[in-house]
Amino acid sequence: MRAIPSHPLVLVRSARASLITLGIYALLGVTASANAAVYFVSPCGQDAWIGVSSVCSGPLGPKRTIQAALAVASDGDEIRVLPGAYVGPIDFDGKAVHLRGLGGAAVTSINGPGIGTVLLCNSLEGPDTVIEGFTITGGNAASGGGMIAALSSPTVIDCVFTNNSAGLTGGAVALTAASPLFIGCSFVGNSAPVAGGAIVISFGSPDFDTCTFASNASADGGGLRATDSQVTLEGCLFTDNSAASLGGGLLVSGGTLSASDTTFELNQAEFGGGLFANEDAECSLIGCAVRENDASASQGGIGAESATLQLLGTVVELNQAVTVAGLGTYQSVIHALGCTFAENMAGFAGGGVAIGESSADDALFELCSFNGNLGAVGGGAVLLIEGGATFEACTFFDNSATSGGAIADLTDTIPSLARLEGCTFANNTALNSGGAIFLGLLTSLHATRCNFELNEANGTDGGAIVKYGASMRLVSCEFIGNTADGAGGGVFSSAITTLANCVLAGNSAGGNGGGLFLSTSAGASSLRQCTIVNNSAVGDGDGLHAVGAHPVSVGNSILWSNGLPQVSGGAATFSHSVVPVGVAGAGCISTNPKFVSAPTGNYRLLASSPAIDAGLIWLLPEDHADLDGDGDVEELLSRDLDEAVRVRTASAGAATCGLAVDMGAYESALGLPAQPAMLGDLDGSGSVGAPDLAILLGEWGATGGCPLADLNGDGTVDASDLAVLLGAWE
Repeated sequence: MRAIPSHPLVLVRSARASLITLGIYALLGVTASANAAVYFVSPCGQDAWIGVSSVCSGPLGPKRTIQAALAVASDGDEIRVLPGAYVGPIDFDGKAVHLRGLGGAAVTSINGPGIGTVLLCNSLEGPDTVIEGFTITGGNAASGGGMIAALSSPTVIDCVFTNNSAGLTGGAVALTAASPLFIGCSFVGNSAPVAGGAIVISFGSPDFDTCTFASNASADGGGLRATDSQVTLEGCLFTDNSAASLGGGLLVSGGTLSASDTTFELNQAEFGGGLFANEDAECSLIGCAVRENDASASQGGIGAESATLQLLGTVVELNQAVTVAGLGTYQSVIHALGCTFAENMAGFAGGGVAIGESSADDALFELCSFNGNLGAVGGGAVLLIEGGATFEACTFFDNSATSGGAIADLTDTIPSLARLEGCTFANNTALNSGGAIFLGLLTSLHATRCNFELNEANGTDGGAIVKYGASMRLVSCEFIGNTADGAGGGVFSSAITTLANCVLAGNSAGGNGGGLFLSTSAGASSLRQCTIVNNSAVGDGDGLHAVGAHPVSVGNSILWSNGLPQVSGGAATFSHSVVPVGVAGAGCISTNPKFVSAPTGNYRLLASSPAIDAGLIWLLPEDHADLDGDGDVEELLSRDLDEAVRVRTASAGAATCGLAVDMGAYESALGLPAQPAMLGDLDGSGSVGAPDLAILLGEWGATGGCPLADLNGDGTVDASDLAVLLGAWE
């Protein structure tokens, strides 16, 4: 008996196929032979010889043609082919034989007959039909110039398919309802005008292990085209393949693609230079590399339309395209975990990634890094097109674009959401506006626990962020050392804006608003528990510049040691905050907040700080970001920037109402942690109702001190507080 190849996939598939084969033999009344024979083929042989010896003399000497050896071989036999050039076509006729080129593909070839396919496996061949160690070349057929496999699953090992061509599809190989295994094979210089320069697959389940696809060409799928199939790639290389339209390396339409440790490099196409997926295809790339691919139109590395992508530990780098470069999706679902998008370059926008018409729930990036990407017009790292995305624990370093050095949008019709959690943006650059982020009128921004440092807008506004229209919510974020030539050194916004637990420090603007520029044309905005310090502006409002018909309510915050004037614009109102001298507001103070170490950027409060316990609990915003992870987003903000408990019992001597909060982004350790409160829950029952209304009416008109029912923090219990309570009524 010959040895079955030891590759694990061969063993599994052989065992499965053997059971099926034995069952078929039993039905047909055929008994499989227990004794395997070895036949030889040689250029010096004669087909009339028996073929059981490699010595070129009759009558036992080798066969001259492979087909003659196949004619006398039985299942389980081995055919050993000596080095030389042989001519096809070779039809295996369903036989489970091992065809072995003794010298390997470098010295043993099977050449095409001129017109027709070189190898045929279309008679229910199974994995025990093994083809090993040949160069298959010169085939020319309508489909599958080098090999055709239909309703079969042969094993092909260490073969080279080169310079084959097809009139339509599959220059080297055409697979139809076939499940072959290719191990260590190379597909080089094959071509087909319609699809699958090297391989075309329809309704099959092939496996490719450590295979190389190089310099193949077609209209779609330069290296490989699969339709409604289940394709597995492990340790493969796609390089220098080209497609006139879709998928320079490969195109997957429907079905599934599972690729691991596979590299796509130096491929070219109009769309999807490295690979392209469409028609509801589901693609998984694990530990893959997509690099230095090029698209003459869009999606230099990976393209997807109406597809599902899962990327794990995959590197997408150095790809380029006229429009979007690294990864581009349209109406697709994508989940990327632990991936790197680096040094991709888009001639238009979206250097690293472009997401089109997906929701923030359908486009998820976790623990990914975006480094050194370039989007000429917008979105150096990420472009959102009529859609949103979610980024969790991602880093954005050294990306650049005209607007939105890291992230930008092109959204004109579909309201969308960009969601950021635990991300870092550093050293991103915009030639115009939005050093890190530029978002327009219809894309809302929710950012939680994010850091923005040393980003630059070298033309106009928003050193870190520019946000026009819609809404923006920034919770527990830090803006440090960002610069803008125009307004808003840290943040520029004309959206309905909410900031909570944020630090804006050391930012600078060439116009107004060194730390923050807010235009309230869209609606009222608020700042709660924020620290705005050491910012500067050439214009006005070195800390905060707020303008517009709607107010900007600043509460429980610290504005200190910014350039002068620290506040400008006339739209800001203040309550229970550290404010510059001359700025009035209920519960406000204008004394040194006593940071632990402002020169080193430590803006936590010393034990002697007058800002401790000086905030008002009712000014806390609702915990929409669920900082404590308890699922309750209606309770008042429960954590500070350090994730410490925000609401505490008042320290000794504090003029509070029993529960206290500090001013600024950090809560001191003084006092005991207390349960977070619900806005309007004056009796602490956990709900807002008639007993709370009774308490408010009992304090009606109270001023000064610490009236419990002063829900809006203006120092007086009146109709405004009643409106707040009724709004929270359950």
